[in-house]
Amino acid sequence: MTLLESGMAVTLRQLLATPYVMHVRPVQDEQGTWLRRAEYPELEDCYAIDASPWTAMDALDEHLMGYLVDRLAAGGDVRVPRPARRGVDVERHVDEAGFGPLRKFLDVEVDRLRGDEEFAARVRELRSRQASVDTQEGMKV
Repeated sequence: MTLLESGMAVTLRQLLATPYVMHVRPVQDEQGTWLRRAEYPELEDCYAIDASPWTAMDALDEHLMGYLVDRLAAGGDVRVPRPARRGVDVERHVDEAGFGPLRKFLDVEVDRLRGDEEFAARVRELRSRQASVDTQEGMKV
């Protein structure tokens, strides 16, 4: 049973400080090259693949916040399998990940954010801006 299933109120701050179990395993691509897949098995389709296990783990950590806010903005469920870690500077992590405009939602309960139009619009705007920056950076290479 997860915290959400138990009926406990969980805020976005607590969700973003939740420690998820990470698994890293070898996988082969279509050409037979061995890669490493880092995943959070408690979160559906939350994974990263790279030749280096460390790069895959870093990419997965970078992907986690976006995964969680995207799911909430779309009205989807997120698993909260255990209490948040104490002492996590969530504001700093939110800022570093480019989600600073979501700070105003940190103390709002996850159930209230799920499908909330203002939250969803803010997430879409941020993701659009991030995609634009990623595209521009890709063109510089």
